[in-house]
This record gives sequence, C-alpha cells and structure tokens, in this order.
Amino acid sequence: MRMAHLGARVVASDISERMIEHVKARTTKNAGRIEYSVLDATDEEALTALDENRFDAAVYTMAIMDMSMIEPLFSSLSRLLKTMGDLSFRSCTSASTPRIQRWSRRG
Repeated sequence: MRMAHLGARVVASDISERMIEHVKARTTKNAGRIEYSVLDATDEEALTALDENRFDAAVYTMAIMDMSMIEPLFSSLSRLLKTMGDLSFRSCTSASTPRIQRWSRRG
C-alpha cells in the first residue's frame, strides 16, 4: 500500500474477508505498518470499536458509492478522527469522471 510505503500506519478494512485475505497476500512491503480488519462500515458499533480520536485521516477509495447506508460511517468519523483529522474519498459517477471529495474536522 502506498500510504504505508510513505510511512503511515494504516488500518485497511473491507466487509469481505476474502478481499482482506487477497490484499494481505499481495502485500510484500511495509506489512508491519498495516493492520487488516474485516469490518462492516455500515455498523456504527463496529466502527466505534476502532477507538475514538485514533485516526489522523480516513481515506476511502471506490467504497462509499457501493454502501447501502453511509450515515453510520459519517456519524462514527466525528469520533474516530482526531480534531484536525481529514477524510478523503474517491468515487466515480461514471467510468470517465472520477471525483475526489475531501472533508476536514477542524477544532
């Protein structure tokens, strides 16, 4: 993972255990900087279990557009992100128009 390569400690999560196993098998560098988790991002209780004020940033790539509910995720992020934490996500409204959104939790 690029973020781990750049020095970040990463929590990689997906609802699919199979996908997490696939990613683990493909990770050859910086594996010690990555924590893998099978996690349903529509389950606010499961998200909150990750610990309050733990994260400097949350990055979602090609995920939010496929979620049945995003309210639990956004509700949890206000507790999971540190005060100056950032949220970035990438989604596509069509194959040719990727959109990058950014939200910051400031003081």
